[in-house]
Amino acid sequence: MKKTFLIFLFYLVFFNSKVMALTGEATTYGITMTRIELCDATSTDTACNGSVILYSGDSGVVNIASTSAGAAAASLGNLSAAQFGTTYTYLQITMERAMSLAGTVVSGSDSCSTIASNGGTDVKNGKGAATATEVSGTYYAGVPGGSSISDFINSTTAGDGTGTDSAIGAIDSGDDYFEWREKLTAPISMVAGKIPTVEIAFGTTTALGYLEQAGMATDCAETAAANQGFYGNIPDITITIK
Repeated sequence: MKKTFLIFLFYLVFFNSKVMALTGEATTYGITMTRIELCDATSTDTACNGSVILYSGDSGVVNIASTSAGAAAASLGNLSAAQFGTTYTYLQITMERAMSLAGTVVSGSDSCSTIASNGGTDVKNGKGAATATEVSGTYYAGVPGGSSISDFINSTTAGDGTGTDSAIGAIDSGDDYFEWREKLTAPISMVAGKIPTVEIAFGTTTALGYLEQAGMATDCAETAAANQGFYGNIPDITITIK
């Protein structure tokens, strides 16, 4: 019997030591998933081994900021693809680095809001505007060209598993996708007649990131740069397996 499982998995902490990292609430936080894999018990933070593909395609933009906490952001994949008799301990998710973000960050008495035409690309963060009006725009996850980020993250050149991966813990400038591995809170072992589900609760209170340089009053609307501007930051995530 086929069942879908609820999925939104995402974790990013990309900071540049030369600038100040700010966070704000993302009132829009739209991501696109292209591949979801379940990884066997030999897998680690750095490798998804013996994987089975639970989902492959284009999820479309899933806006997790538009649903209430604990509600399903998306329903993707098929856990019945897992092999009976095999224990799985990790999930690997491939996602586009481009995402739809809206929100505002505050630094002292100054604020900066997202805008539609922001100059954000896969090699640099996006700029904003000193206005209280938040407009959804295309920004990118993480700071490009970063290395030694986390063992469970690497960028890749394609979203279908055929791409060239960066080094573990690195986001290469120009890569449009990234792979993220997360250890399950409890192993999954398929048993006949008992197909589990994975439920995700989330929050976006601090999911909008901003790298500040000289000060918000002067750099909010400056040209987008790799070490300055808006980027997709970490949302709060709770994974429950039933």
